[in-house]
Amino acid sequence: MGMDLIGRNGQRWSLSYSGWEFLLNLADKYGWEPAGTTLPDDPAYADIHWDGNYSSSDFQSISAADVMEIAATLERAVTAEPELDSDTRREFIEFLRQCGGLMLG
Repeated sequence: MGMDLIGRNGQRWSLSYSGWEFLLNLADKYGWEPAGTTLPDDPAYADIHWDGNYSSSDFQSISAADVMEIAATLERAVTAEPELDSDTRREFIEFLRQCGGLMLG
């Protein structure tokens, strides 16, 4: 089981929970300030107290602006630490730039 990142543009990216956590921690290290996630606007979620986390797959949303900031900080990370650079990470950064916001499922 892992994390499915579903872009508003219909594109998807799947990775392990630990891989997602690694990328978020890396973004944080390079200056990302999380804006928090939001739950779907659905009556089924009305009574849930939400903490804005990024680590579960509860169909929460990440805004386009927040996703762009994650992409920018990951770009800084792979530039500053060349050993982190890979085609897959570059493709992931490009996915983030094009997705228009994410839903975590």
